[in-house]
Amino acid sequence: MQTKSETTTQEPTKKNKTPATYEVVVCVKNTNNENGPGHVSGFTSKKRDGQTSITHTSYFPGAVGSLINGFTFGSVPVPGQLEPKHEQDLKEADHVLKATLTKDQYKQMKKAQKEFSQEVESGQRTYSVFSTSNPLASFFPNVLRGGTGAKLVKEKLGCEPPEDHFGMPVYDNDHPKVPKLKVDNCASSVTHLLKKGGFKFENPKIPTFFTPALQELGFEEVSKSMFSAKK
Repeated sequence: MQTKSETTTQEPTKKNKTPATYEVVVCVKNTNNENGPGHVSGFTSKKRDGQTSITHTSYFPGAVGSLINGFTFGSVPVPGQLEPKHEQDLKEADHVLKATLTKDQYKQMKKAQKEFSQEVESGQRTYSVFSTSNPLASFFPNVLRGGTGAKLVKEKLGCEPPEDHFGMPVYDNDHPKVPKLKVDNCASSVTHLLKKGGFKFENPKIPTFFTPALQELGFEEVSKSMFSAKK
């Protein structure tokens, strides 16, 4: 009797990947006579097998915006700008603080960074050095939003909207919706990022105050040389 022999072929074992580590890093440039209002920015970091991926959020008004903010004491919000590279902020920082993240925290913060960037590019987020601390900084975006809404209604109807007997424009319930304009600065942008990561953090509003506030949350102050060579 002939016996059929069976052979079992084992698939090669896949190489185990080294687990990734995740961090958030905040760069603080103090508020003083030398630095002026100072600056605060933050970046998320993913490390695996000697490779580091960094996504940086640094919100500022630019040269022209700084002049307008200065002349109006932050009353008139201006278009903001984002610096995607972390090297300059790291170089100028007086303090660098970091905290370890879970994978889920990292994903939520990366998502928040992407959304913030898109809203800056679309003009939905504007910059004011005092953010909403200056009530006029909130007033002007509301005026602009109202003007934009009226323009969209005119484009939809092909003419001016009808008026009531008092001469006021009348809009139907189906009028185009205009996204609310948001007023931010560097401090509120970093606070937004940290909150999206699950940190119970209240905006200190002044860059210098970020260092003690973050240390209370368990952030560790580290040497900027730990990151200066990373891309």
